[in-house]
Amino acid sequence: MEGTLSRSGAGGAGTGDRRGGLSVRAGGSALSLLATPFSTRILLALAEGPRPSERLREAVGSPPAPTMRSHLQALTRRGLLRRSERGDAKGTVTYDLAGSGQDLLQVGEALAAWLAAGPAGPLELGSEVAAAAIRALVEAWAVNLVRIVASQPCSVDELAKLIQELDRAALQRRLATLLQLGLLEETAFEDHSSPRHAPTAWLRRSVGPLAAGASWERRHLPTATTPIDRYDVETAFLLTVPLLHLRAERSGRCRLAVELPDGAGEATPVGVLVDVSEGEVARCATRLAGAAQAWVAGSPRAWLLAVIEGDLSGLQLAGEEDLATDIVWAIHAELFDSPPPG
Repeated sequence: MEGTLSRSGAGGAGTGDRRGGLSVRAGGSALSLLATPFSTRILLALAEGPRPSERLREAVGSPPAPTMRSHLQALTRRGLLRRSERGDAKGTVTYDLAGSGQDLLQVGEALAAWLAAGPAGPLELGSEVAAAAIRALVEAWAVNLVRIVASQPCSVDELAKLIQELDRAALQRRLATLLQLGLLEETAFEDHSSPRHAPTAWLRRSVGPLAAGASWERRHLPTATTPIDRYDVETAFLLTVPLLHLRAERSGRCRLAVELPDGAGEATPVGVLVDVSEGEVARCATRLAGAAQAWVAGSPRAWLLAVIEGDLSGLQLAGEEDLATDIVWAIHAELFDSPPPG
């Protein structure tokens, strides 16, 4: 797969949410909310309906009252929970999910499905090890480490030159964690040079929960989170497209373009060119120039609907539409485990 490498600082991660001094890329803020095990257990406990505070505390394991109170206050302040107080002698306080909290649980479903396919065995959403995997993914996404290895396998030396936010020791710690979790794998070369780091199939499929998270952010926190940019788009395609397998009779080149607003009322297309030979992906490059037999274009929202829900109605298809349709459906099916139509 081909992509254009640059120093990660040149891409910029936007001006939205920041955690640990790093700007969080699109989708990362939503996933970070689900990377706190105790808060996640509270959200899951309220999925079936409102609960009085004491029953809710019992449902999540009866933690110390100050711990419970702190998490409830944080979730309520973020607008994920609603708090109501009954005016009786007992002063009963009840919590239930606000609309954004209910929608965040849908992101949780995509995240739980991804965690269940962990290479070392299923991880349970709300557990400490699942939280570690989510945090590692969000941090690697934030510093464009995922973008770089999606373009081509890289050695530690190459990554150190391209990532400005981390010193070498911090980078090596991150890489060790990603390797241990099964998000990266080492690729050896015949010339006995330093091992290269490449994305595993599990990291490639993380585009599913990241897309779900980005959709939630655009709907509920559009001004407080980072909008989707060209690096997000290119990385998502570079990760996902190599996983695709189409019908054997499909061959040709297809342009996949996301039309990003430029702030001046215009849209700039960014994406990839995909070469398919007898149903298999032969090449995926982040260059849109060049002849193509099929085209797919649409806004970020239209692409999110297509990828997450399989709703292609907002996309514009041209040329060999069967090839274009099959590629988009294959992305949806690969990330959200849905069979193609027909």
